[in-house]
Amino acid sequence: ADTASLWKVVNLTAVNLFARVAAGILPFVMAWYFGAKVITDALFWVFSAILFLGGAFSNALETVVVPWVSRKELESTGKRWLSSASIGIVLPALAGVGVFVVLNKWLLGSGYLLAAESAPLAETYIHQNALVILFMMLSGLWSGVFLARAKFLSPAVSLSLKWWGTLVVLVILCENGAIGLLGYSFLSGEALRLALLAALIRGELWSSGVSWRSLAAATREMPWREFGFMFLTAVALHINPMVDRFMASWLGAGAISLFEYGWTIYLLPAMIFTSGYLIIAYTGIAHSLARRELAQFRAQVEELRRRVWRFATFAIIAIGIVAFALVASGAALGKLSAVQVAQVSSIAMTLTLGLPFALLGVSYARILIAMNRASAVLTISTIKIVLNLAGNLLLIHPFGLVGLAAATVIAEAASALMFAWYARRVMNRISGTRPRRAHYG
Repeated sequence: ADTASLWKVVNLTAVNLFARVAAGILPFVMAWYFGAKVITDALFWVFSAILFLGGAFSNALETVVVPWVSRKELESTGKRWLSSASIGIVLPALAGVGVFVVLNKWLLGSGYLLAAESAPLAETYIHQNALVILFMMLSGLWSGVFLARAKFLSPAVSLSLKWWGTLVVLVILCENGAIGLLGYSFLSGEALRLALLAALIRGELWSSGVSWRSLAAATREMPWREFGFMFLTAVALHINPMVDRFMASWLGAGAISLFEYGWTIYLLPAMIFTSGYLIIAYTGIAHSLARRELAQFRAQVEELRRRVWRFATFAIIAIGIVAFALVASGAALGKLSAVQVAQVSSIAMTLTLGLPFALLGVSYARILIAMNRASAVLTISTIKIVLNLAGNLLLIHPFGLVGLAAATVIAEAASALMFAWYARRVMNRISGTRPRRAHYG
């Protein structure tokens, strides 16, 4: 059993790593072609906006679908619900598209964001990516169904297709100087992901048919309350990068891009963990809770905590070595100067110090969602936003972009401690034991 589980982790992590390589390369492809200037600022702002709303929809839906499907599978309700659930999810997705376009138009028109040359280009990219939110919602629902059934590779392969498709389209457009069309690269990648998931799950989508009665039933059965809390939580988590980029724009043209490059280096190990091992761990935790296997559940949580520290320590050392080598070499990267490369390395190293706290926070947040404590996750995530914003205001002027990174680390550490403390209390309450003093790392 251990060998089988190990191979699942290895295979899933390998496929997700393949996907994340494309996602990680993408910002540096932009650096190679354009450096840190108004073009990259515009594209990265729009990309952050997509993740802020579309990514929040998709991640929230995928997270709540896993325990929901686990319960439905135990009830042996059949598969007729999936077609109806897919249709029912379109309405909030369309509402999200409207919010996405209007909110970003207001932000860009406010005059406080981006250089004057970047704003019109960013608005063009926003309109090109409006449908991405709709595609992300459906992808989140369908990939959540696969994860709940322990079919981990299907969502991972679709994610690889998305990012490599995005990268290929981006390179083609850059090679042909089509700067005004770069937003379509993100739309094409998400469309490829959705197409593959639809092909894999088509029997459950179109063979059973959908009636108004089944649609209404599926809509009522959807865990909307949990989704609402998780969506607000995901929005809260995505606000932090948005705030960082917003305030980075105060430091002049190209600052958003430099912060994005450093953020990408930091994010790569985090994404490997959360899209590899954490998926399997969270699915197992959801199954254990559904079956009330509390002893196994506690053991899984403890193992998850140990894995976080081991993985984070390795990642910090690895990124430190790479950053030191880049700075020591004095090498440039495409149209980034050696000084800018050193600045990117400093940002990445500062952010990486918060990696264990970020991974613990995400892990405990997932556990609390599985224990139906989504409101607590939202509360702690909101506190995290406030801490990050306060840190940004205090540190941006004396330390610049590195100050923004340090504020993120402080907010991650504080929220991780709060998540761990509350999760431990809930676990003790569920198992009927008194809270005891322990280390909450």
